[in-house]
Amino acid sequence: TPEETRKVLNEYGVCLLVKFGPCVEAGYENSVNVHEVMFQLERTTFLSGFYSAFALACGPCPYCEECNVKEGICRHPEKARPSMEACGIDVYATAHNAGYELKVVASYEEKPTFFGLLLLA
Repeated sequence: TPEETRKVLNEYGVCLLVKFGPCVEAGYENSVNVHEVMFQLERTTFLSGFYSAFALACGPCPYCEECNVKEGICRHPEKARPSMEACGIDVYATAHNAGYELKVVASYEEKPTFFGLLLLA
């Protein structure tokens, strides 16, 4: 819920908003996997002493062709991370507040922008 997200976000003092171009989560083959990049950033910061580092990605999880979470068991719980939008975060407002100018993608020829969020205590 938004209340739960606010509670979690309030536990962190610093965040890193990471901007990406086309990504596998949006169906762009041979492009960046935002979930993997954010997971690696989380892992690296954790190993550097930020023991409560937590990453949020974008879009659906790309690790499985067919998600098994409805059965109650994620096949990749060590790497799967929620998306910002799934947690109720307004990604457009967050990006705007961070100084990014975004425009709505009006055609398939335009490439969208995606974001990940790394939370650090």
